[in-house]
Formats: sequence, C-alpha cells, structure tokens
Amino acid sequence: MSELVTALQVELFKTRRLRLVWALLGLMLVFLVLNSVLSYQAYQDVRRFARLETGAAQPEDRHATAMQQEMLAVALRSNLVMPSAYAGVTGVLYFPGFVLITIAAGSLVANEFGWGTAQRVLARGRRRWAWLGAKLGTVAVLAAGAVVIGLAAGSVGGFATSQALHAWRPQAFSAETWQSLGVMTLRLWAVLTVYGVVAAAAGFYFRNTGLAVGGALVYYFVEALVSGLIVQTRGWLSEIRPYLLGNVAHSLVVTHNPFVSAMMGGQGERALEAAARGLDPGAAWVALAGWGLLFSAVCVASFARRDLPV
Repeated sequence: MSELVTALQVELFKTRRLRLVWALLGLMLVFLVLNSVLSYQAYQDVRRFARLETGAAQPEDRHATAMQQEMLAVALRSNLVMPSAYAGVTGVLYFPGFVLITIAAGSLVANEFGWGTAQRVLARGRRRWAWLGAKLGTVAVLAAGAVVIGLAAGSVGGFATSQALHAWRPQAFSAETWQSLGVMTLRLWAVLTVYGVVAAAAGFYFRNTGLAVGGALVYYFVEALVSGLIVQTRGWLSEIRPYLLGNVAHSLVVTHNPFVSAMMGGQGERALEAAARGLDPGAAWVALAGWGLLFSAVCVASFARRDLPV
C-alpha cells in the first residue's frame, strides 16, 4: 500500500506540471462562463422581443405564442437564479466535461508510453500494479478537482447573474439544497471518473495518445448512436438500452438531477421521466460501478498482457 501511495504522489506531482491539464481546466471554465453569459443574453433577448414575436403572430396564434415566450423566459431565468442555476452548471460539467476528462486521462496514460517514461519507471523497480493503480487514482483525483473547481466557478457565475436579476435569496440555500448539491457532486465525480477510466483503458491498450483519445470518443458517440437507433425497438434490445454507459450517466446527472426538476417544475420533471426511460438512481449507481469495474479490468488486462521494452 505504501508503494501505491508513493506512486500516486509521484503521478500527481507530474500531472500538476502538465500544461495540457491546466489548459483543459481553463477550457472548462470558459464553457462555464459562456453558459452564464449566453443564458443571460438569451433571457434578455426573449424579454425584449417577446411583444414583437407575439404581435407578429396570427391573431389566433397570439395567445399560444405569448405563453411560449413566457415559458421560455421562465426557463432561462431559472438557469440564471441560484440554486436552480446549478442545473446548467452540472450540465456543463457533464458535457463537455466528460470529453475534457477523456482527453486528460487518455493523454496521461498514453504519453507515458510515447515518451518512454513507463519503461524507465518499471525498470527502476516500480511494480506494475502500483503504477497502474496510481494512474487510475490520478484520474479519480482529476475528476474530483474538475467537479469541485467547476461547481465553485459555477456558484460565482450563478451569484453574479442572480444579483444582476435582483433575485439573490440566501435563504434559498436550505438544508435540502446543500444535500442536493452534495449528491450531484458525488454523482458527477463518479461519472467523470468512469469516463476517465474508459480513456485510460484505451491508453493502456493503444499506447498512443491520438488513438487513445480518439478511440474513447468514438466509443462514446457510437454508443449514443446505437442507443438512438434502438430507442423504438422491443425485446431484449430495449431492455439493455438503459444500461449503456451514456444512458446510465444521463440518468444520474440529468434525469434525476434535483436542480433540473426545480428549474423545469413538476410538469418538466414528468416529461423528462417519461421520455428518458432510464434507471432509478440506485440501479444507475450499480450499473455505473459495473462499467467502472469492466474498464478497470480492461486496463489491467491490457497492461499485463503486453511486454514493455525495458
């Protein structure tokens, strides 16, 4: 165990010195800022042009158009006012967050083989299991850091937009709100960690950064395509669809996100649940753990079966 801790400390030290990690973190913060700025601009535009849109509609359609504009304004405002603004923040951390963690994790593993540092580390006596465990531990730490920093930045943005709309209410942060925030923090960390492990598995298998990152991303989008194609099927295909990694993650982070429910209201919550056909949170946790174990096993098998020239 001490060897694993030492190896993890070394990997974290190396990771802090990688420009790529800081660039990806900066890119995530840019996406969070854009989420706040563009949502605020969209809300202002909807409020500004609502009357024009309603007036331009046919007389018989004006009431429906006005209702549509009002519902859109309410949804956009909810995405700007704390604590329901966490719906947008968690959405950004999920996507494109999982793409960023994929790039980071795939590069962290595959670069070691390209640079030849993996061979040198193992030649100096580091045992394989300790080095592999340190790599996966680093992925988990990166995911945790991304979630904590992202939520902190999102909180600042939500506070700023709430103040701009004169809607800041400290009493809105009840015990239930803090509990929901803790739940979503844990879910986001678990989801991003599993996506990172998928990229790490590709890195151990291909040992090439481009192939590792590209292979992991192709897997995600092919899975999403397959999920979309079988959505209307019946039988065993429809039964396995909710257990695909993307649908499991979506169920935890989007479908059962308490901040999304608060933002959309009861009607939106029922619509999401009816459309998602997803798993309940307990089953989704079990499925996510299964995917994590599966790709961890792929990491072990890929690393163990291929010799390194040392």
